[in-house]
Amino acid sequence: MKTRTIVWYIGLTALLIGIGQQVAIAYSLYWSIWWYDIVMHFLGGLWIALIALWFYKSFAGEDAESGRGYLVALSTTVVVGILWEVMEILAGLTLTQANYEVDTVVDLIMDVIGAVVATRLVFRRVVINHHPIEEHV
Repeated sequence: MKTRTIVWYIGLTALLIGIGQQVAIAYSLYWSIWWYDIVMHFLGGLWIALIALWFYKSFAGEDAESGRGYLVALSTTVVVGILWEVMEILAGLTLTQANYEVDTVVDLIMDVIGAVVATRLVFRRVVINHHPIEEHV
């Protein structure tokens, strides 16, 4: 996938997160819709992984569609997700909730699912256009 396309996905995801956050704050959606936080963590994981893939492709000089690109995207998303959850705990945003441990685990799982979707978006042209039988003919 071209770097320009990754940047477009990054921008679109950031826009969705920004709009989603503003609407959530204005209407207290994090407290009134139980699944809203789940969607935002999915989008956050998607966004972080896309940024990681863009950095990897732009600055590491390697193809983002490699196994290393996948590992960079996934590990970056996990680290950022854990740091985010630590920030939520330190800010007192989760300890007052019932079952905050479950919420934290679900948040991290959604971050990872977002990262997997990001890698699929970036890798899809490689998978679709890869014809191993034709290469050996």
